[in-house]
Amino acid sequence: MTTYINVTNTALSMTKTGIQRVVRELASQLWSQGDIQFICWWKDSFRLLEQQDLENLLKAKSISPKKDIRIDSLQKGDIFLDIDASWGDEYCARTLFQKLKKNGITLAKLHYDAVPILFPHFSHENTVFAYSENFSAGLQYADYWLCISKTVERDLIAIAEKIGAGTPTTKVIELGSDFEIKEAKPVKTKRKRPYILVVGTVEPRKNHQLLIEAMDLLIAQSVDVDLVIVGKQGWKTEQLQKRIEKHRHFKKRIHWLKSASDETVTALYKEAFACINTSHYEGYGLPVIESLSHNCVTICSENSAMEEVAKGAAYIITPTPEDVANTIIDLQKPDIHAHYKQLAINFCAPTWSHSAEQLHSLLKNISLLKDFSAPPTQAVYISIRPEALSKSLESVVENMPFIQEVIVLTPSRHADSIARSTHHIDLDIKIIEEENIGLTELPDDHLIRNSLLRKTLYSHDSIAANFIAFDDDYRVVKTCNVDDFIVDGKHKAHYFFNDARDWLGAFPTPTSFDQGLWRTAKFLQSSGYDCKLYNAHMPQIINKELSQKILNRSSNIGVDEWSVYFNIAKHQHPDLFIDAPYRTTGWPPNFDSWLPASPPEKVIFENHDHESSETIDSRLYLEQLDEAVRKRAKISPDTLEVSYRDGELSFSADKIIAPKEAKLFIKLNIEDFEYTFSCSFAGRFEYYDHQNLPRFLFIPCSVFETNTGEAIEMSTIDIEINGTQGKATKSIPVLIHNR
Repeated sequence: MTTYINVTNTALSMTKTGIQRVVRELASQLWSQGDIQFICWWKDSFRLLEQQDLENLLKAKSISPKKDIRIDSLQKGDIFLDIDASWGDEYCARTLFQKLKKNGITLAKLHYDAVPILFPHFSHENTVFAYSENFSAGLQYADYWLCISKTVERDLIAIAEKIGAGTPTTKVIELGSDFEIKEAKPVKTKRKRPYILVVGTVEPRKNHQLLIEAMDLLIAQSVDVDLVIVGKQGWKTEQLQKRIEKHRHFKKRIHWLKSASDETVTALYKEAFACINTSHYEGYGLPVIESLSHNCVTICSENSAMEEVAKGAAYIITPTPEDVANTIIDLQKPDIHAHYKQLAINFCAPTWSHSAEQLHSLLKNISLLKDFSAPPTQAVYISIRPEALSKSLESVVENMPFIQEVIVLTPSRHADSIARSTHHIDLDIKIIEEENIGLTELPDDHLIRNSLLRKTLYSHDSIAANFIAFDDDYRVVKTCNVDDFIVDGKHKAHYFFNDARDWLGAFPTPTSFDQGLWRTAKFLQSSGYDCKLYNAHMPQIINKELSQKILNRSSNIGVDEWSVYFNIAKHQHPDLFIDAPYRTTGWPPNFDSWLPASPPEKVIFENHDHESSETIDSRLYLEQLDEAVRKRAKISPDTLEVSYRDGELSFSADKIIAPKEAKLFIKLNIEDFEYTFSCSFAGRFEYYDHQNLPRFLFIPCSVFETNTGEAIEMSTIDIEINGTQGKATKSIPVLIHNR
């Protein structure tokens, strides 16, 4: 496994501060690691940074990489780490992320903050637009978000959940902040009064306005203290600049140094009464760490990343003029000032070496799971039907000898009846009541409810590292062993349908089940994952650690939790899963609406109608299923398909001839990442973009008018695609007959 770290913005901008400083510091620590490569977008392609380019990157000098690296050359299981300010890069992030995910690459983003989304008025309009596009693509495709503080992590999750994007999988890493402190040269910094120091670019987010208002209060109370602002003038500060420079105490009690040397800043820190940071928002709080590292008494806002990184060493305030003024007055008490001075002296700043070690360890272990190969001995149920559960457990006792323990989740009102109905079962059975684990109000939507139940249950302390997930209508009809679920440490993922995008179900009158599977297909496709269906109505092996990450990500969007779990899990851990056909009868319960992609293999389970006590005759069921498949093939020997490849639009037949009662299902096979698709027929018009394109077009022939003749060309289906290769059109003749 190799990690490819994208440093495009830093390599091309040659900026030394902010995010670019973080990138350089981490690169300097990681560039000698054999499993890490640095790449950047250079002249319309990604290129590998070799030693000279890396040396120039670290020195903020220009680079000239020559070695192309194609995205297609990355191996399944490799990691692409977006570590930089990539919203400023020239390539389309969404298209790049799509290609990465299609090739089985794990995508991770180092997330600094979401200021352009949370506080758009603090950012330039162009930045807000570019950042939002990049952030949206990340929410859609990223497997992992590496956040630089818990504050940033909290805000990321809140944004994702608010817009219905589920809960991203996150990790928090601590940035370094060890930097060379310039020795204070003899510079003129001594002032008549003690002064409060604020260091950083003067821009709206930093909240200097608050400090001016606090100074007005202090001056009015004759408090003997000055304010020293150190930092260049930023954006959207014209009014603030006027207020500072027109203030009657400017250059007397309020001072602004727009261009101070490192030596001057060091001397100012050394002599300051206190340093204050009341930014509206900080993703990490580097100004606080810098202040504490200079052994300066430090003040910062509560409930912020600044408070988080200060680790108890700062004076925490509510960011109001009154609280700032009262804090300054409080710090004038010698014992209180001495206390916070000692906290600053004792503060130990995190190092870039430690930060790089954290990041490297996380990347190396991103595919490792605790006890993943441990054999399952636990069956986990969700049930409200005592008799059905009892029958299922009896079959487990008879045919699954490796199961020793059973966990059952049920509402409190069913707990006693389930306990009575399973009393005779010779297994260690633990009943967990929904209300006791916070499940008091459940959503009406079936799939959202199921996902919530499983996510909450699977996080319970009683759940084993690996377990077999059951429903109470599953019965074990033949002896099965551990290797029916796990082989050589790899989990078997049993599927019944190859591609959820092809699911028709009861179309054009879909059931809620069909709608849920279409949502599942859309979610998986739009996030770059495979789209197999794994809700095969048979027991499946589940890993507790993985289930928590994945079910969190897909919560509250109404998708099938089994299919989401296995498709994402096998993408993130391709060496740990084996796809295998499902092994149950009774699924489908009949053969009228849909058929599986392949028949069950070596049946050992059945999906049992709980109202019937009879066991399904597996031989007869498979014969009937085979007959249904053959009949379906005879009815529809040719597949109607629209294809778009390399700018060419084609159709699988010269024309369509069909009876008036027929329903046309035309499969769409489009190999393009950015396109729009439109289709018109019989006075109707349908339009789609690449985000919501269906897998097939459904056209009932009844919409075409016909006369009394046997066959007549009545209309066409007109298709147009605007893709990256240009516009393409196709007209398909449609001939309808009345008999």
